[in-house]
Amino acid sequence: YIDSDVIAMARADGDACVQVFFIRSGKLVGRDYFLLDGAEGSADSDVISGFLKQFYNRAPTIPEQVLLPQEIEEANIIRQWLKTRRGAKKVENRIPRRGKKKELIQLAAENAAETLASLQAQWQADKHRQTLALAELQEALHLPEPPNRIECYDISNTHGTAAVGSMVVFEQGVPRKKLYRLFNFRTVQGPDDYASMEEVLTRRFIRCKASQENADSPGKKPDQAFGFLPDMLLVD
Repeated sequence: YIDSDVIAMARADGDACVQVFFIRSGKLVGRDYFLLDGAEGSADSDVISGFLKQFYNRAPTIPEQVLLPQEIEEANIIRQWLKTRRGAKKVENRIPRRGKKKELIQLAAENAAETLASLQAQWQADKHRQTLALAELQEALHLPEPPNRIECYDISNTHGTAAVGSMVVFEQGVPRKKLYRLFNFRTVQGPDDYASMEEVLTRRFIRCKASQENADSPGKKPDQAFGFLPDMLLVD
C-alpha cells in the first residue's frame, strides 16, 4: 500500500473549502478540511497549488503520493519541494482518471461541498442573529443606524507602571482581531488614565483623518484599523 493524501475542493459564493483524506497502509485514518481566504477570483488550479504550499510547509509528515483533482501550476517545482521535505524520498502527484483513487477524489469533493454548505448555513444563521442583536442595540440606545462598527478602548496598568492603551474592534457584531491595536504612550508620565485615554483617542482620530486624506493617493490602501469612523465608541 502507498501512503497517500487525497485532496479535493469545493467553491461557492466566493468561499473555498479544501478536504484532505489521509490514507495510510490502505486505510482512511483521518480527514480534515480547510477554509481558504482570498481565493475569490483565482482559478481552481492556482488555489490548489497555493494550498499545497501552505499545507505541506507545516505538515509533520509527507506521504509518498498526493492525489489531486486536476493539474496544478508549478507541478514539477512542488513535486521537487515535497521530495526535499520528505528527506529526498520521491513524492508523486497524481490526477486519478478512474478506479478507486478517482472515487476517493470524488468522495473528498462531496465532503468538501457538504462541509462548505453547512458552514455557510451556519454563517448565515449567525449573521441573522447578529443583525437582530445590533437592531436591538440601536433601538435600546435610540441610535439613528445600527452600530455596525463598534470600537472599545481601555487603559491597562501593571502595578501603576507600564501603561498601555488597547483598541478592540467589532464589525457586524463580530470581533475583528486583525484590527486590534495597542498604544504605547508618548506624552503621559505616570498612572493617569484620563490623560492616557485622551492621547489614545487623539492619536486614533488623527490617524483616521490622515488615512482619509491619503485615500486617493496612488498605491495607497485603506487603513482598515484607523481609516473608518466607528458607529459606536466605548470607553472604559
